[in-house]
Amino acid sequence: MTNTFNEFPNFFKVFLPEKHSDRMLIPVAFVKLMISKQKVLKIYIFRDQRGRDWKVKARPIDGKLYFDDGWKQFKDENSLEQNDFIVFTHIENNVFKIKILELSSRCEKMKVMDEEEKNDDDDDDGSDDEDYNVVDDDVDDDDDDDDDDFSDDDDDDEVSRNKYQHCRTCKACGIGSNSMVRKLETDEIDAEMYIQPGNPYFFAKYYHYRPNELHIPKKVIKDFCLCFTKHVNLICCNCKDIENNEIASYHEKMPEMTTKHSKKRGEIRTWKNGRVFVLGWENFWAKYKIKESDSCLCEIVLHQEKAIEMIRVHLVRKVRNE
Repeated sequence: MTNTFNEFPNFFKVFLPEKHSDRMLIPVAFVKLMISKQKVLKIYIFRDQRGRDWKVKARPIDGKLYFDDGWKQFKDENSLEQNDFIVFTHIENNVFKIKILELSSRCEKMKVMDEEEKNDDDDDDGSDDEDYNVVDDDVDDDDDDDDDDFSDDDDDDEVSRNKYQHCRTCKACGIGSNSMVRKLETDEIDAEMYIQPGNPYFFAKYYHYRPNELHIPKKVIKDFCLCFTKHVNLICCNCKDIENNEIASYHEKMPEMTTKHSKKRGEIRTWKNGRVFVLGWENFWAKYKIKESDSCLCEIVLHQEKAIEMIRVHLVRKVRNE
């Protein structure tokens, strides 16, 4: 909900290391608005989603106003990278709520946690990296074109819906709606026996020319406005030895870790054409001795207003026609 007491509209900036490592230009239109109100802010408080604050001072250079003293600390502590979008929302006085959106995933950028589960990544084939064309959309880097960075509340909502349409924070899609699930038509596998209500799912395909990639269908991502973290946990749920009449009760319990539930960490990658895949699929197959004759039913585990962190891979048996 928009705060009607806000004195200033929202604006956003695109972070470019070659220009913004030491300071960042404040949009000229925003500065003109402050001048018209006779309230030019000299000190800004940047507040993130967790309530942490950064004090940043403004500095005039060649007739323009820049975020200067304190900017480098804010940049470093938030690990700003090429083409990150920084959305500034005025709360009160000199306090601005900050949201950082990562271009590659179209998701809100979370602070990188301590490097854990490192051992799970060691057996991923890093040599594949040369073959991937990761998202690198062209962004206008002309700081003088400030009107593109300046917006009111309505414009800001439009940016969120259009440019980040597959991020789960968007309001355009109803999260968890059963009507949005694209039920794969198959006479051999009853997918709904394995999937928790509301979770999207798809059958994995094994590509011999790219065996280390688990491709996530565009249709599923678009329909559910899915947003992924940089890594996801692939959970192996071996259901092949469970009788059909026991599957429902088995999945109701859903133990986090048993002999039939083991996990492997995969890395999310995005192509220029928007295709999303998980790197580490071949290692996952090898670890759990999956065969090409096995059917892998992938369940994307939804969490309200959070990025996807888990894909549950069900190894299922075909229904016997009697």
